[in-house]
Amino acid sequence: MGNILGKKNILYTNELIILFIFAYCCRLIYFIYSGVDNIGIGDWSRYDEQSNNILEGNLNLNIDIFIVAPLFPYILAFFKYIFGDNYVFFLSNFQIILSSISVIYLSKACFILFESKKKSLLCGYLFGCFPMTIYYTHILGQESIFQSLFVFSCYFYIKYF
Repeated sequence: MGNILGKKNILYTNELIILFIFAYCCRLIYFIYSGVDNIGIGDWSRYDEQSNNILEGNLNLNIDIFIVAPLFPYILAFFKYIFGDNYVFFLSNFQIILSSISVIYLSKACFILFESKKKSLLCGYLFGCFPMTIYYTHILGQESIFQSLFVFSCYFYIKYF
């Protein structure tokens, strides 16, 4: 079994896999049974239009009010290009998987900070079923991806600094 940090209080890889499966199942069940539409909410029309512009070669994301953060329109354009009409399904699953992976990294960060397997797993399981995180996971927008990238950044900051 692999472990994180060579300390007496060890967080095993199989525990992290179980944590990932738990987080993934929570998100997937909500996605399937919630009845919440994953497109058409919030800034969707702007992201959709910008991703279409990117696919047509217009890389200018400047709109009248401000310049949009480019990551999500480019990811959306990538999924449209690769998966065609099925891009919504694949992008939703990508966001669910990315969010589930962030649960693992938050748990690992907690382990580094507190050196406690119990606290680390508790943190992971609580974040894995946290309603606001689950709600935004499958809605196509930059919030879910931002949250995951923020958790990854915090983990690597804690680990290396």
